[in-house]
Amino acid sequence: AFSIQRVPLWGGASYGMTLGEVLATIPSAQRCSEDIKPPFPDGGLQALAILENVEISGEKFNTWFMFSEGKLSQVTLSWVPKIVDMNTPSPYADLNGLYSKYTWLLGIKYGNPVRTIQQTFGPPIPAWYAQWVSGLTNIDLNIDKTRLDITYGAEYAETLRRL
Repeated sequence: AFSIQRVPLWGGASYGMTLGEVLATIPSAQRCSEDIKPPFPDGGLQALAILENVEISGEKFNTWFMFSEGKLSQVTLSWVPKIVDMNTPSPYADLNGLYSKYTWLLGIKYGNPVRTIQQTFGPPIPAWYAQWVSGLTNIDLNIDKTRLDITYGAEYAETLRRL
């Protein structure tokens, strides 16, 4: 039987860890200062630790360790894309390429996504989304014209554990 307290998230971090446990497990991670805020909606969570410049497939990500009530709830790898040339015939082609690249990479690791959404027209803006479930961990890939995020969480862990 799985315990929701030890659902693996990313890089050795598990759901429910304290900040001290995260910093001990991920030695390069640092406490976030008050003025450091994640560049994505935090969903009511608090960014307490960050690991900067994690390279994945030639791109650099900041890894945010997000807490709720003092316990690790999710880990989000966040990358702000380079400026898209709005004068190209398809200004979002680069973002579509990133979606394809990271969907493919995550698919190699976790299999086929359980859900995908591609909104290639506006409003509000083009966006791509894919989700995987591995054990009790959910992995979400979000891309829009302002960001690319890969989030590891335990959103469904309790429900899956009860099945």
